[in-house]
Amino acid sequence: MSQTWPRRLAEAVPVGVVIDDTVLAKILVWSLTSEFGAIHTTDHANTKGWIHTIADYITADAAGTCTADQREVAARAARAAWNATAARVARAPWDWAAWTVRAAWVARDARAVPIREGFYPALSEYILAILRDLPGGPALPAGSYVITNLTGGNSVNSIASDGLIEMRLSAGNAAAYKALLEAVTKAAAAGAAAENAFRGVKPGDLTAGAPATVRSKVTPS
Repeated sequence: MSQTWPRRLAEAVPVGVVIDDTVLAKILVWSLTSEFGAIHTTDHANTKGWIHTIADYITADAAGTCTADQREVAARAARAAWNATAARVARAPWDWAAWTVRAAWVARDARAVPIREGFYPALSEYILAILRDLPGGPALPAGSYVITNLTGGNSVNSIASDGLIEMRLSAGNAAAYKALLEAVTKAAAAGAAAENAFRGVKPGDLTAGAPATVRSKVTPS
């Protein structure tokens, strides 16, 4: 999966679409409440309730409908869940039933193996699905392009000075090809502008002596 994921992710995002916080909110809620979610790591009713409260807050906050009271309730739920975990860990060594508790968690871990092994494949497919369904943007027709090369940073915290995306466009005639090329060029420019706006930089700004802005260039070959 690690070898194919970057290309599949890039191809799943409709050209010209801006990925906002609502996408991250959906991913977080899935990680908490789906069949692979954290909510299934406990049988404690209160803890399950706290997880649901936090998930509801994340959804409302991303939608812009969260109230101050809901935010405070979610904060209390997060603190309660954390304190319950800390208290269980601190108490276990001094509890006469500590060995029984440990045995129960070992058994739970054994039952959870399929969930642990299936988590990342399921999460990756979920992310791809919600990205493909994003509305808006000058989306290219399905099957009109294939990403053949993708370069740049090689880890989450590695940001390269430049990056390259190579695409193979498929069009039935010269006019259709021109329209595809214009859509890609527009999308690249819009993406660079959105990133610069997010970072609050403008042409002429420097970072460590280098241009701070993201710039795009589309070159047919």
